[in-house]
Amino acid sequence: MLAKTHDVDNNSALKLEELSNLKSDQEKNQYLIKLLEADKTLVKTLTDEVARLCLSKHVARFEIPTKLKFVAEIWLPDTGLVTDSLKIKRIQIDKFYHNEIREIYV
Repeated sequence: MLAKTHDVDNNSALKLEELSNLKSDQEKNQYLIKLLEADKTLVKTLTDEVARLCLSKHVARFEIPTKLKFVAEIWLPDTGLVTDSLKIKRIQIDKFYHNEIREIYV
């Protein structure tokens, strides 16, 4: 649960209602990512919440992410990004998200 609540204005609520018109999970994910990218306050709130959670779990400061990138792809074994037991395939993820990863560090 988020420590801070994010105020949703009427315009945002209408955008979320449009979500029900989308058929596939992939379309819904892509739409949600677009909403997230348009709302920098929400992204900042989520980033702060991740940092707070990491600190509460005694994660070293240098290990705490300071930037988050939201992606629409669902990580299933079919995509090749995770194993059958849902373990991350780091090399495949690095190749698949090469451009996005590089953007974070620019």
